[in-house]
Amino acid sequence: MKYTFVWLLIYFFYGCTSPNKNAIAIVNAPDIEKNIMSWLYYERDYMNWSADCIAFNEKDSLITKKEFLKQLVTGQYIPVRLKSKDSTIQYQLAIAHNAEVGNLIRNKAIVESHYDSMRGMSLPNFNFKTINGVIVGNNSTPRRTYAVNCWFIHCKSCVAEFSQLNELVDAYKNRPDIGFLGLAFDSADSIKAFLPNHTFKYTIIPNKEKYLMDTLQIIGFPTQLIVDSTGHIMNVYSNLNEMKAALKHL
Repeated sequence: MKYTFVWLLIYFFYGCTSPNKNAIAIVNAPDIEKNIMSWLYYERDYMNWSADCIAFNEKDSLITKKEFLKQLVTGQYIPVRLKSKDSTIQYQLAIAHNAEVGNLIRNKAIVESHYDSMRGMSLPNFNFKTINGVIVGNNSTPRRTYAVNCWFIHCKSCVAEFSQLNELVDAYKNRPDIGFLGLAFDSADSIKAFLPNHTFKYTIIPNKEKYLMDTLQIIGFPTQLIVDSTGHIMNVYSNLNEMKAALKHL
């Protein structure tokens, strides 16, 4: 309801005109899709998939983020980041002419569309047993907002992020309202054998492969979630830096 109200306000403000007719692209569409590397650098520097945004279709009409992602899933468009006078994130759809880049965008948009659909839903069966047998979740006290990391031992990208995740735990050590959970595929015994050579300061929940793959349908690893103190998913992140930025506003 909150997001619907916000979009109604935006639509009322802009009316039926073309509010971005004088908008300026940060990077022009042909340069974005010049080749695969140009897209990857652009995505790294200018795409914030998890953030709320203002989006326009190729005809300059205002569209919702859901519709924006839906159009990107077709593989026929590229998202052009627009310059903004404030911190508002704005995109315009442009017709894709490079099929390889369009396919990369399509695959990414499929993931991000699914993650965006998870916002606001209750985290299913949120009562987990840690590798040490302690129960954490909806019935735990005190109630906390949790940063949740989805990972497994043999995921090199997951392990590579441990140092940054450990820094987060240290940075928020004086915030008892924020906790850190690591949901792992692996058994408690496997994780206990793994940890002496790989420091990970998150509270680890073992045996969650089926939960992550089937229940949450997490598509790539590592993936991060922020779950509020009522057990609802605030957002899902395929990019750690986006999750770290979001934590700063809690």
